[in-house]
Amino acid sequence: MLEFDKKYRQLAENMGDVIWLLDMNLNLHYVSPSVEHLLGYPVTEALKLTAKNILSPESYKHVMSIWREEQQIESMPDRDLKRTRRMEVELVRKDGTTIWGESIATCQRDTSGNPLMLQVVTRDLTGRKQAEDLLVQKEEQFRRFFDLGIVGMAIENVDGSWVSVNDTLCRIFGYSRKQLMKMHWKNLTWHEDIDKDMALFEKLVHGKIDSYSTEKRFLRKNGDIFWMNISVTCSRHEDGTVDKIYALGMDVSESKKQHEKLKLYAKRLNALVRLSKMAENSVREIADFVLKEIVALTKSDIGFIGFMDKEEKTMHIHSWSGHAMKQCTIKNKPIDFPISNAGLWADAVRKRKTVFINDYAQKHAHKKGVPKGHVPLTRLLVVPACTNRHISIIAAVGNKRDTYDTNDENQISLLCTSMLNLIRKKEADESLRLSEEKLEKQNILLNEKNIALREAMHQVKSEKTAKESKIAANIDRLIFPVLSKLRSQTGENLKPYIDLISGHLDTITSSFGKSISDKMLGLSQKEIEICMMVRNGMESKQIAAALNLSLKTIQTHRKRIRKKLDIAHKGINLATYLQSSMNNAHNE
Repeated sequence: MLEFDKKYRQLAENMGDVIWLLDMNLNLHYVSPSVEHLLGYPVTEALKLTAKNILSPESYKHVMSIWREEQQIESMPDRDLKRTRRMEVELVRKDGTTIWGESIATCQRDTSGNPLMLQVVTRDLTGRKQAEDLLVQKEEQFRRFFDLGIVGMAIENVDGSWVSVNDTLCRIFGYSRKQLMKMHWKNLTWHEDIDKDMALFEKLVHGKIDSYSTEKRFLRKNGDIFWMNISVTCSRHEDGTVDKIYALGMDVSESKKQHEKLKLYAKRLNALVRLSKMAENSVREIADFVLKEIVALTKSDIGFIGFMDKEEKTMHIHSWSGHAMKQCTIKNKPIDFPISNAGLWADAVRKRKTVFINDYAQKHAHKKGVPKGHVPLTRLLVVPACTNRHISIIAAVGNKRDTYDTNDENQISLLCTSMLNLIRKKEADESLRLSEEKLEKQNILLNEKNIALREAMHQVKSEKTAKESKIAANIDRLIFPVLSKLRSQTGENLKPYIDLISGHLDTITSSFGKSISDKMLGLSQKEIEICMMVRNGMESKQIAAALNLSLKTIQTHRKRIRKKLDIAHKGINLATYLQSSMNNAHNE
């Protein structure tokens, strides 16, 4: 056995590692005292152990395989005399438990290079092995999560090349794994977001931050732009430089769209509220407001609003967007556009539906291009707004960065329809106002005519009264004296007739005739005549003789007269009633 010098033995016996010395037949000749701490055997017991006792069956097979290899190498003339072998072996403790150790074997030789002893140094790997097992476990967990596909994941090098990508990320971008692995993340990023993302990436690489999260736009294989929320972190070397970069990405396009829709609805609602308060504004001001809003809501650069005539043959441009007017250098800009000569935009009238043009450069039917100096067009959306199946308004927007869709159409249609309703209400209110003014004027004119008519009637009445007074005066002056003379010179049999004539003349000159016509319209002419005779005091026999009628007929007439004049009470004398009516007429 090789003898240790004192200094070497002292060092070996104070080390935590276990030192074994074996001869070339693998017989154990020395073991350091640390073997008791490692395996639980005292040195005296440990020296009696063999490799088969110390190693687990698998490790024993592994060690013996290495020993046979070493024997073969040793027979080679060009062998490395200073070579070592490192092995990880599973050791069996005295209590039967096992631990892992790292053994490094070297061969001690004589001056000729012939092997004398094997020196094996064994170090406890339990802690490291546990750490490695934990690392393997974590790596396995990460790999499972990586492959689970909940979110898109990628591992990158610091230069931006891919180390690994999962299937979800491939699906999100639309590339195969092989295609995606050949690409750089910059080529997948929407150009407007590269600078922002690069600033964060540089901070990560230079150690200013260890992770970051952001939302940015990417490009799919088919060219679509979409939003992704990404979280980025890294692992570093001991010197702080970046080893690997880990990125998690989630497609948030739909939630982004919903959020944008909510913002859009809020803006549209605000626009509708403001529009509803513009009833006092002019049509031009209303059209300018609506145009400004539809350009903003559709994220367009330019636009116009035109009003169609009743025949839908000509469109009158009512409002241009200010941005378009500033860019447009055409002199004598046309205002009225005949549909028969119009270009692509007029298909909205010809086909009576919305026109979507998301690539103006392509060939389109009716496309005439734009005049020199006109604002260049890249995209175009034209929406017709109808009332009672008649196209009343044409609204157009252009040059949106993204493609136009039905959502843009709805924004324009709703605002234009609301504008039409407001304008129609303004027209109805104005028509009503004019009608009321006309009616007021007619009422004033009618009142003036009524006043004039009343004055004319008063004049006629005054003239009539004057004439009646004149007639009465002439009768009193000319007729009544003659009747008085006749009465004095006539026999008794003729006097009733003279009295009758006198009574008639008296009625003519009084208001009794008017009283009869106003209050006794239900009486016949014969009954009126009998009423006059009764009023003048004539008896029924005298009336019958005067009218050449029977007494019974006169009595029948008197009953009818009482009934028609509603004289139900028998105590009321007809002659008295009629005289009373005459007196009342005189007093009126």
